[in-house]
Order: sequence, then structure tokens, then C-alpha cells
Amino acid sequence: MRSPIHPARFGSLALVALAAACSSSTVDVDVEPEVIEELTFAASLDIDLAEYTLVESTGIYVKDLVEGTGVQAQTQSLVEVDYKAWLADGTLIYQGIRQWQFGNFDQPLGMEYGILFLQEGAVRRMIVPPALGWGLTGSSDGRVPPGAVVIFEVELLEAI
Repeated sequence: MRSPIHPARFGSLALVALAAACSSSTVDVDVEPEVIEELTFAASLDIDLAEYTLVESTGIYVKDLVEGTGVQAQTQSLVEVDYKAWLADGTLIYQGIRQWQFGNFDQPLGMEYGILFLQEGAVRRMIVPPALGWGLTGSSDGRVPPGAVVIFEVELLEAI
């Protein structure tokens, strides 16, 4: 049975993220962030926003591709994910397997929010606004330009 994504579940994390964002130093950049609803996504990404659920407290669009049946990811779970990340033009920017302590915000906030309440074996696609990705500065390795929307596809391999 597919469990719905409840925006209220994301509320407390959004407040923590907002507090963290407000406490960080500001950077003067003349970058206009991409707006998810205004983008034309590459055909290869097969994205129709009407098929996604907007989690209003975060601005992230999510779509469950495969339902999980295992342990559910919760704050402070040690999680392992197989993931891919693209820019809206279809450029693959990252892929691999990552493991981290969920809830410590060691990953882009969009990745953290996106796997909340996901069960092992589940695959979720997330369209993450710049504010919850790499912001107006972009990634330090140059793969994500300033103000870019990032699309993640994540399979939760393990949550301990």
C-alpha cells in the first residue's frame, strides 16, 4: 500500500533548515534562482509536474517510483542510498552510493527532506529548489551552477 507524503511531517525539519540558513553568512551574488514551475525539463528526465506531490513546507516536488517494504528512514537513522542527480537540462551531475547519519544535515537539505519516511527498497524522485540544494553559490566542484534546481532519484538501500 502506498503511503502518502504528509507535508506536516516535513514542517519541523523545514524550521531547522530555515534557522540554519539564516545563521549562515550571506554571499553577494547576482544570480536569479531557477523556479521549478517555470522550467522546461529535458525530455530524457520524463518529468510531468502534475504527477508529483508538492511538499509545500519545503518547495520540493516528490514522486514515489517504487514502494518500499523495509525499515523506514527516521531522524538519526544511519542510511545508505543509491542515488543520481541531474540538472533540469538532463545533465547527470552525481551518482553513486552514499551513507550518512540522517538528520545531521551532512547532505543537501533536499536530499534529507526527500528521504524522510522512505522505506528500505523504495525509490523516490525529488525536484529540489535551489534553496534546498546548492543555493545561489552552486557546488564547490562546479557541477551545480548557482541557483540551479536539482533532480534527485534515490533508492533507500538501508536504514539502521
